[in-house]
Amino acid sequence: MEPIPLRTLTLLLNYERAVSDPRFVGMRLLESTEADPSLPRRLVKSEDTVFYQTRGHDQWFKAIGLYRVFFDLCPPDQRLSKPILIDMSPRNVIKFSINGPFLHAVTSTPKTTGGAGDSYIMTTGSRDNEGHGILAFPCPGRKDKQQFVVDMTRMEYGDAGRGIYGENYFLGTLDGYMKSMRRICVDPELVNTWDACHTALGSEAETRMKACAKRVWERWQNRESEGW
Repeated sequence: MEPIPLRTLTLLLNYERAVSDPRFVGMRLLESTEADPSLPRRLVKSEDTVFYQTRGHDQWFKAIGLYRVFFDLCPPDQRLSKPILIDMSPRNVIKFSINGPFLHAVTSTPKTTGGAGDSYIMTTGSRDNEGHGILAFPCPGRKDKQQFVVDMTRMEYGDAGRGIYGENYFLGTLDGYMKSMRRICVDPELVNTWDACHTALGSEAETRMKACAKRVWERWQNRESEGW
């Protein structure tokens, strides 16, 4: 059984999660303090930031649930690789309190129902102790019990939420993650940890995540014919 590269898996899951976000279906960017749509098309990074920042809002739990749904499609002996060879299980959710966030973002979208001018407002960084969580895997062979973590939605906090190499997700050790969180807030405080297998989503979110996971699984199965 060929191991699935965790970077590849995270990239594909994150893309499917973001493009299927029902809050933004049929929407387009009208204006932004970070990426005015009238600016030259070469500013792709700014557009990418806005795209993943908005779709990361309040989605960390669903993102972790998406991994669980995908792993349910895999055979029991499936392993993950790149940058490190690990088992899918055991894995934990680590929840933090984002104390003193540096970015305050407000996103407004039209409501699907209601009168003209009605809008749905999403805010990030508007208060202390916002909840945020990551998925953690034990690092095999490490005596210090270091954990390897992945965070698919940290770009909710803008460019500072990018990964080590500028990715739209974070992938690395827990120590490295905590150090990088200093770019996002004054104090990331550990709140709780629990078994990631117990990430029950609501029925609507579960259905959507299963559809996302199925598309990614099929892309992985067809990787040779699709040339990637």
